[in-house]
Amino acid sequence: MSFAFPPPRRVKTDRDPTTKHVVLVEDNEAYRYSVERDLVHRGFVVHAFESGLQALDFVDGGGEMDALITDLALPPGTPNGLSLANMMRRRRPGVPVAMMTGYSDLADKIEGRLGAVLPKSGSVAPILEVLGL
Repeated sequence: MSFAFPPPRRVKTDRDPTTKHVVLVEDNEAYRYSVERDLVHRGFVVHAFESGLQALDFVDGGGEMDALITDLALPPGTPNGLSLANMMRRRRPGVPVAMMTGYSDLADKIEGRLGAVLPKSGSVAPILEVLGL
């Protein structure tokens, strides 16, 4: 089975080249754009993807990743956020991971298993705090 995905959209800033690279995985386009825009405004280089498979292809292709931010509930047929975090940690041990969800009951079940699970909100500040960025 082969998947065809559009090339990753890379959003760069004109800031210092030592800027941290964040891989963002979120299937909701509007929320992904909002988080991406906020991260870029704060000086991060953002590699934003709709699915975990796209993000894995990016990292496997040598893409830079200093942190992973992922939605916990991703589309059926693709790795969920917890599975994605596990796969990324195998590829990049020690990479900080933050998972987001709009489902509070899901957050309670997952919290602490691999990384922080945060409620989706209008600010990335809590995510960055958890990631230590």
